[in-house]
Amino acid sequence: MRRHELLLAALTCGLSLVTAPTARAADSPNGSKVAESSKSAKPHDSARKPTTGELAKDSKGEQAPNVSALRRIIEEQAELIRLLTSRVDLLEKRNGGSPEIATTAHATARKTVQDPPIPAVELPGDKPGGKPQNPPQEQVPPIPEVGINQPGQAQTPFRASLLPDISVIGNNLGRFISVSGDSDRNRFQLGEFEIGLQQPILPGVRFDAFLAGGADEGFGIAAEEAFVTFSKIGHLPFGGYLGQKRLNFGKINAVHPHSRNYADQPAPLANLLGGEALAGNGASVTYLFPFKNLFANLELGLWSTRPGEDGITVGDDPNTTFYPSGAGIHGSFPMARLWLSKEIGKSGEFELGTSHGYGKSDMGDNIRLSGVDFTFRRFPSTFKRLMLQGELFWHNRDDRVGGTGKHTRSGYYLLGMWRPDQYKEYGIRYDNSRFPWPIDGKDRSLSLIWTDKLTEVTLLRLQLKHGDRTSDVFLPAKKGYTEGWLQFIWGAGPHGHSLQ
Repeated sequence: MRRHELLLAALTCGLSLVTAPTARAADSPNGSKVAESSKSAKPHDSARKPTTGELAKDSKGEQAPNVSALRRIIEEQAELIRLLTSRVDLLEKRNGGSPEIATTAHATARKTVQDPPIPAVELPGDKPGGKPQNPPQEQVPPIPEVGINQPGQAQTPFRASLLPDISVIGNNLGRFISVSGDSDRNRFQLGEFEIGLQQPILPGVRFDAFLAGGADEGFGIAAEEAFVTFSKIGHLPFGGYLGQKRLNFGKINAVHPHSRNYADQPAPLANLLGGEALAGNGASVTYLFPFKNLFANLELGLWSTRPGEDGITVGDDPNTTFYPSGAGIHGSFPMARLWLSKEIGKSGEFELGTSHGYGKSDMGDNIRLSGVDFTFRRFPSTFKRLMLQGELFWHNRDDRVGGTGKHTRSGYYLLGMWRPDQYKEYGIRYDNSRFPWPIDGKDRSLSLIWTDKLTEVTLLRLQLKHGDRTSDVFLPAKKGYTEGWLQFIWGAGPHGHSLQ
């Protein structure tokens, strides 16, 4: 209650207290009436204020007031006001200058229950019991940028700005205790680095460009991939890809080496698709079937591919013919892939895919590629994962130059991975693959894999490999060879590869 409210309450109380004496002075000629009325009146009627009719009767002289008594009452009220004022001043000083005080014990108790006292908080650098040395400054909210989601705002379906997301990844490889004649034997060095430029440009449209440089090419920068992904083409229920990219032929071909679960390229992919990967420049259309409990995605593409540089030369000069390893297709390469996925229980998933494509070699031979892949994943807990994976490829070539007919070669690998937590992962892989006709030989091996993921984009991996290699297309041939691979991957930036 503020000071003027206290004074007003005190004045009202004083006037109420003097009402009875004023009435007795006014009725003094008839004291018997006053006595009778005081006996019959209720306790609260003794402090009743005079009504307007009574005041009117007094003004007419029917009951003359005692002027001296009224003057004495007024003087007493002035003294009471002075005492109350001094009392309010004293209470304000005791409460630290606060103009508000508790008026009743009930109000004080209610305030204590509903509003517990707030403890004093001292900022760093303040003296105990003193004023803050560095008072906090008023925080000015930042100016929101156009096109950037702010905290508390709804997320927009895409983000576009003048600068793309830039990232870099280095893949360091070492091959130890390998076959004599290996140029990279007992060397731990940077095998390849990659710069990624990625950004959404329109709703449902994003681009990905990856510039890579390898030790084999003297770290000359080249566009490994540069393509646009359409999650939806206009109002049509189709998506697609446009540009230069690793083709979605099989499960692993499109995955970059630093995103795989092992240090080397599986033998069937290196021998039948390409030493690095089967890549092409062109476009494809994807369609997601509207099945209820089954994921089914179909991709139809038309790409332009080139054969690899690894292979063999057949014949004598000047009539020599070069037969590359890998797909060996030059020019147009129509392909299709069907990818199915089904949930198994509450923590399992099974994927099945099939891929097909065809084209012609430099000499005009018809080449057909086919593949089947499967992946099973099970997550017993948040970080634990069991994964089983395998791929099988067929390479068919029709020798139209030599007239020897059709030749089919095949290869496959099987992989098992166990991840007990978010850091460690253990695996085993078996490879068994031949080379495309007319390259003779076979590569068969067993690998043990140990991975320690230091961060999301940094890991250390050891791989021990033992097997038989009867062709020297990539590495020197030897039966019963043993290789130790050491891999260290580092990265920085928001790299957007899909991880296995």
